[in-house]
Formats: sequence, C-alpha cells, structure tokens
Amino acid sequence: MKYSFIAAALALAVVSFEAGAQVSTMKPVQFGIAGGGSIPTSDLSNGANTGFNVTGTVGVNPQLIPLGIRIDGAYNRFGLKNGASGDIHFTSVTGNLVYKFPSPTLSPYAIGGAGWYNAAVNLTDSAVGPTTTSAGTWAAESPCR
Repeated sequence: MKYSFIAAALALAVVSFEAGAQVSTMKPVQFGIAGGGSIPTSDLSNGANTGFNVTGTVGVNPQLIPLGIRIDGAYNRFGLKNGASGDIHFTSVTGNLVYKFPSPTLSPYAIGGAGWYNAAVNLTDSAVGPTTTSAGTWAAESPCR
C-alpha cells in the first residue's frame, strides 16, 4: 500500500511537470531514454531485491495525421534475496500505434501494440538458470502525456 501511494505521487508529479513543459509543435521523430529504480512487487518481491531499469524509445509522428508509431525497448534487473547469488532480469521490445487526441493544454493519447518479452534467472552458483520467453499484445490508455 505504501509503495502504491509513492508510485501514484511520482506519476502525478511527472504528469504535472510534463504538461507544463510541452512545446506547441510536435517533432516528426522523437528519441527518449529513461532509467531508475525498480521495486519488485507481488510474488517477485519474495525472492528479489530492489533493482534498476533502463528504457529507450523511438517515435515517428506524421504531421498531418494524429496516428504515430513508437518502438520501446526496456531492461529491468533485480538481485536475488535469501543469500542466493545471481539475478532476475526482464527484457522487452514493443511496437505500438499511438493515437493523439486533440487538446489545447495536455496531450492525451491512446496506445496499443505488440511486443516480445523475456524473463530470465541467472544463478551464479549453478550452471543452469531457467529462462522463459513470451510474446504478447497489450493496449493501454493514458489520460495525458
């Protein structure tokens, strides 16, 4: 519960900052990088410590239509708890269509796409670490960006 409140407060701060920092013209090609801490939740928190994440994004925004393309790549890594030696990491690459709704002050959008996802456990005490890979689709809405 405490972490949910902190995450919500940070999200609100990011949205507020970003809404005030917007420029009136959209660039046709956008690049972005992000990084920070990753807090394991649910079952993952039973065996993983706080870790880090790195994300990169490339977006193409045609000038005459509100539909763009975005490709994101992300890497998350967590250390193991309980004296285990190794790490858990998640890698993903997603391709998305982004529809931007017209708005005079904010930039609301809807996003949906498909992706490749890989979850792996590396155990340094053992020669074998289980790896699972899955591909999937997802869709989400953002109230503002």
